[in-house]
Amino acid sequence: MSTRDANLYGSFEDWFLANMDTDSARDLREYGASCGIGGLVYYSDTVPLFHAFQDEIETLATDGYDTELWQLAKACDARGVTQLKNALVWAAAERLAHTLRHQLDEPV
Repeated sequence: MSTRDANLYGSFEDWFLANMDTDSARDLREYGASCGIGGLVYYSDTVPLFHAFQDEIETLATDGYDTELWQLAKACDARGVTQLKNALVWAAAERLAHTLRHQLDEPV
């Protein structure tokens, strides 16, 4: 899985569906992105995704959770912009793992 080609996708959701298999999505739902999901491990993976899909990622990470960016930064103990971008991508991926469960061919 490579994030170098993130710009080939129309949305973060499209990237997610193309790059996450059923097992990875299940791990995201059960353990969160911090458990080491391929394509979401290193800042060199997550920062390009953030830049490619910033608006969508911010929306996914905060909407519905009644959370503002500063609250997410505090909760993840982000000590800089790079760590915040990483946390936003992780939160967005975790949310998609839940909302797209049916598209990943996994029984509910």
